[in-house]
Amino acid sequence: MAKAKIVKKRWRPVYGLKPLQDRFIGELYTATPQDMEGRYILINLAAVTNNYAHQHFNIKFRVEKVEGDKGLAGVYGYYMQQAYEKRVVSRRREKISDSFGVKTKDGVLVVVKPLIITTSKCPRSVETKIRKYARFFYASKAAEMNYDEFMDNIINTKLQSELRKNASKIMPIVASELRRAYRSEKFALVITPEMYAEEFSKKSKQAKK
Repeated sequence: MAKAKIVKKRWRPVYGLKPLQDRFIGELYTATPQDMEGRYILINLAAVTNNYAHQHFNIKFRVEKVEGDKGLAGVYGYYMQQAYEKRVVSRRREKISDSFGVKTKDGVLVVVKPLIITTSKCPRSVETKIRKYARFFYASKAAEMNYDEFMDNIINTKLQSELRKNASKIMPIVASELRRAYRSEKFALVITPEMYAEEFSKKSKQAKK
């Protein structure tokens, strides 16, 4: 009777694709390099960017291809840690959250879940306007960028900071974060810039004048 061949597993390195090109992401324990393809790795963002300010967020990577003995992984999602979310919210502030999908310039669907904290309690009408503006903002930015660029701007918190600056014109905002942002095949609510263009687009307002 022939003996079954024993396949030994070992740790294999994984590196980032765009937007974290050639960054060491971590290792996967597999029998062959090809077994890495399609696998996920969840790590703390600070470990990738070397920025202590990013310690409250995690990044999920998916191995897209294998070259030699190493895996190459793209960004799959951006996630806020639950403990940090609880710290951000204060009793005397308004928590405005939402969940919707947007499509990037290259047709990738990204589920976006903003978390906006105002400096004080606000009327329901103001809360609704801020939520609508956040939808318009992320849908517009996604439509202008390909997926890698869009996620890069999220990882570097450029979009969150810009949203805070713009939405503060409606009401002062103490924090603008993303609870989650991840790619998906489908989502119930997909926002396009045109849905809120009449209310927030500069071009639309100029046309009315």
